[in-house]
Amino acid sequence: MAGAHVAHDCVVGDQVVLANNVLLAGHVRLGAFTFVGGGCGVSPVYAGGESAMVGGLARITLDIRPT
Repeated sequence: MAGAHVAHDCVVGDQVVLANNVLLAGHVRLGAFTFVGGGCGVSPVYAGGESAMVGGLARITLDIRPT
């Protein structure tokens, strides 16, 4: 969607949705079918499990397990 930022060395899986103004720092890995809500900030070296759902305006600093 509009205004999303994906920094260097990020790996974004298949069918991932990044809502408006999502910020992915460097070296972030998102598994397939992940949804990241609007305005969410994700710190470096984060791994999002497959089918994870992250709420809007969240600040993510730890890995999220797959669902």
